[in-house]
Amino acid sequence: MDLAYGGDWGEMGGNATYETARQLVDIYYQAFPTTALILMVGSPGAEYASEQTGRNVGWRVDCFGDLSKAGWRKRDTTQHNWNHMFVAYPTLYELDGLKEKWKTAPVIPGDLRFVASWYKDGYDIDKILETALRYHASVFMPKSVRIPDEWMPKIMEFNKRLGYNFYIHNMTVPLKAAAGKELIIHTTIDNEGVAPIYKKYTFAIKLTQGSNEYICHSQQDIRQWMPFYSTFTDVLTVPSDFKKGIANFSCAIVDANDKPVVRLAIRDIDASGWHPLGSILIEP
Repeated sequence: MDLAYGGDWGEMGGNATYETARQLVDIYYQAFPTTALILMVGSPGAEYASEQTGRNVGWRVDCFGDLSKAGWRKRDTTQHNWNHMFVAYPTLYELDGLKEKWKTAPVIPGDLRFVASWYKDGYDIDKILETALRYHASVFMPKSVRIPDEWMPKIMEFNKRLGYNFYIHNMTVPLKAAAGKELIIHTTIDNEGVAPIYKKYTFAIKLTQGSNEYICHSQQDIRQWMPFYSTFTDVLTVPSDFKKGIANFSCAIVDANDKPVVRLAIRDIDASGWHPLGSILIEP
């Protein structure tokens, strides 16, 4: 939910006084107590929200990609060289206290005009996209405007790196287990994206034997799976009604109703959204 209120350019950053902006932010907090919120940097509301510690609020920027026609970090005496990418965002990033915000709430850049205008003006697309990743962006808003064919491969590769991208880097599971006894599983998740997930979903492991099914919910807070590796251990008890023989195990990220809601970067997936991982031998 964009914490928006009236402002210049229709961008909802607000031209209110600091006191009015503070009250508007508080109204959003009250109206959306659990919904993820974002707001535009550089506004009085952003300044106020950056001071609060009881609510995680993400941020967005408009005019992302603006390098000015003078170019990236180039001085041109024939025209004004101020631009959003080089001047505005680094300054606001510091002043609005945004350095660590990406760890708890989304970062969303919206483009200046549209990507095709970057192409027309000769902007450095590689620098623009890399900067978005360095800000740990989860979503890119390029408007509903055609992207030049020449840049589409770059945009598609960029999309793959946005937000989170969870792989099971390694999982150690015993070859056999006993019914009614503990089963210890060691897992390493590799987040190859640039940001965490912000929903409080659960990593779950499912044991299946015939019609018998058992789901173990990991104690992991998957919102802490930052870029790179996260290693953890789960201990589950094999149901006592499991019989001697083979039991299959699978995993998923599930909601409160045990419905898979986030797909891991695993090719194999069943019709219900669980990723099959292998089998173990159940002994009496």
